[in-house]
Amino acid sequence: MKPASRVRPSVDESRNPWIQNSSELRYENPWVQVRHDIVTDPSGQPGIYGVVTPRNLALGVVPFFDDGTVLLVGQYRYALRRYSWEIPEGGGDKSVAPEISIARELREETGYSATEWFPVIVDGSLSNSITDERVFCWAAWALTLGESELESTEHDLVSWRVPFADVVSMVWSYEIHDSITTMAIARLEAMRLRNELPDALQDILR
Repeated sequence: MKPASRVRPSVDESRNPWIQNSSELRYENPWVQVRHDIVTDPSGQPGIYGVVTPRNLALGVVPFFDDGTVLLVGQYRYALRRYSWEIPEGGGDKSVAPEISIARELREETGYSATEWFPVIVDGSLSNSITDERVFCWAAWALTLGESELESTEHDLVSWRVPFADVVSMVWSYEIHDSITTMAIARLEAMRLRNELPDALQDILR
């Protein structure tokens, strides 16, 4: 076994060892495209690769109240065939700045608007062996309640205010299994412990 090292291996990270010999769009709908590629893999062997490309960015927001609670939403996820507690999430047009789209998504799903924002996930990857989906996430606070505008697929949506420490525990125990929520909460907890959050948010979470 090689010893642990803090030195990054010398690798040309810009080099693509895959060769795309052909590409064919096999399926599309208003939300995704599915591509079938004939490839040569890094060992030189021929193969195939299926790539799912969402038409939108994946977006999430962790809304904080002044008492340190977080607003979660619960809904039944059709593809998983299971219920899911998660932060407010949605899709954003790739031609629009992500922070604009996520502010809209927060208002539409929960009715809340925020005046304070902090980036938590900047251009992350989700299930990167089969999809090129990109994810962006913010923390938001200084919330004001208005009217929500739920889509037809969200009419079973339920909101739940939960202390941040309890949300961390839900992530740790896999009670929360949504990947965007898990990444965002884990990063926020790490930044809280390292005192790297904005002062106002750090104070909320004391």
